Amino acid sequence: MDADMSGARHAPLHQDAETRFLITMSEWVSQELVAKGSVRVWVDRPENRRLFQEVARRVGELLGRRVVSYARGREILIMEEELIDSSSEDEDPCPTSEGVG
Repeated sequence: MDADMSGARHAPLHQDAETRFLITMSEWVSQELVAKGSVRVWVDRPENRRLFQEVARRVGELLGRRVVSYARGREILIMEEELIDSSSEDEDPCPTSEGVG
């Protein structure tokens, strides 16, 4: 059963757990971007979307490149901005309602 449907409540991460998450996920996402060009993740809560958008910002700083994240519902796509610029105008890599850079 989906946690959202069960009525279960999630406790927010403590500051030290959030810091560890940001460090660990920033390292993983940066490795995936270098290897694959983009990373797609799914989140179960809005606060997790915020965390992955922060990860994208941190990865951009780590790599010294502009990294963007696009969220659509529970799906988040993280990629280098140049990949978006080089794609065809007819193709949208991930049509979304929100972008963070």
